Amino acid sequence: MFDVITTLILILCVAAVIACQLLLCFMVKSKILRLLPSIALVILTAFFSYKTAVAVGWDGFGYLFLAMLSAIMLGVSCLCWIAFGIVKIVKKRRSKNNITE
Repeated sequence: MFDVITTLILILCVAAVIACQLLLCFMVKSKILRLLPSIALVILTAFFSYKTAVAVGWDGFGYLFLAMLSAIMLGVSCLCWIAFGIVKIVKKRRSKNNITE
């Protein structure tokens, strides 16, 4: 049962990060607002990694789980940035081709 609940939590967190990051990338003009989820996830991952290193006993295992979860969400956020960059490059190339033809 724990595996099912953990998987559902992971899927919901990843879906929320994808939706939030893509919405911010495509709708917001300010670069700092676009980077806000990524910055927050970097800080969160670093914090949980630090707590994993200094924790005593079984607490380190919980912090390790949280560090891995935030690292996965950070990776998904990076994939959203890659997708945003590809879309932006394709749009720029299409607009250049339409102007020259």
